[in-house]
Amino acid sequence: MDGKKKGLFSAFGLKTVLKGVLAGLIVTALLLLLFAGVMLWFSLPLAWESVLTYAATAAGAFAGGFVSGVLAREKGLKFGAVTGALMFAVAFLTGLIAGRGVPAVGAIAISAGISVGFAALGGAVGVNKK
Repeated sequence: MDGKKKGLFSAFGLKTVLKGVLAGLIVTALLLLLFAGVMLWFSLPLAWESVLTYAATAAGAFAGGFVSGVLAREKGLKFGAVTGALMFAVAFLTGLIAGRGVPAVGAIAISAGISVGFAALGGAVGVNKK
């Protein structure tokens, strides 16, 4: 160990998670822009909107968890899961502030599960990256 505390809620842990959240949200936003262009270009029906949104959420959460895992170098599942939970919270609150209303409970559960699960997986992969 290099002397720094690496607990989830230490100063180091908070910075690590916040960097992961930022990276994950950027990846998610870029993928949403790309998928919107794909939907427009290929005239895809609106039924594809939720599928592509979940795909962007999963990829962004994985990227955020991966960044957290690489930076933490230990406890990748925990750092990733916290990163995913914060990413979900940001997305949920942004939707509420934007006036989209409260989504159905099923949609909340799916989105939270995707965010936390894929970010935890990304954290585990990031820690074990060689």
